[in-house]
Amino acid sequence: MEEQKKVNHSLEYFYKNIDKYVQNLEKAFRPYQSILNEIAFEIKQFLGDGNIHGSIVDIAYYDHIYLDPMTAKSKIYNALSTMNRTTYSSVRTLLEDRRGKFLPMLAEYTSCYDMLSAYNKNTKCIIFCGKLNN
Repeated sequence: MEEQKKVNHSLEYFYKNIDKYVQNLEKAFRPYQSILNEIAFEIKQFLGDGNIHGSIVDIAYYDHIYLDPMTAKSKIYNALSTMNRTTYSSVRTLLEDRRGKFLPMLAEYTSCYDMLSAYNKNTKCIIFCGKLNN
């Protein structure tokens, strides 16, 4: 680990250079953000939410994919709370499991069923067809 460096600049220096700082941060995180965007795009292809918040991409309200920014490993999981989480080996297994846990009258059952059906029909998914390291 590198030794910490002490910065001796005035506050005005930081105001003048904030744009450059932001550009450098965006450049550093661009590859990671690109992967998150690809995951979100594919989730939308099978009718999932695809919303990105931090390192997490939503599949549905309780179903998510976490992409570790340090290792680029993904974790597919269902979480009813921060203490109650079930992980899955693939999106397919998550959707199959979730589909079986809802009564047909519930909107979420239809949503999971539709997502699984769309997922099974989508031959263009590259991330969830075993090419993303889990």
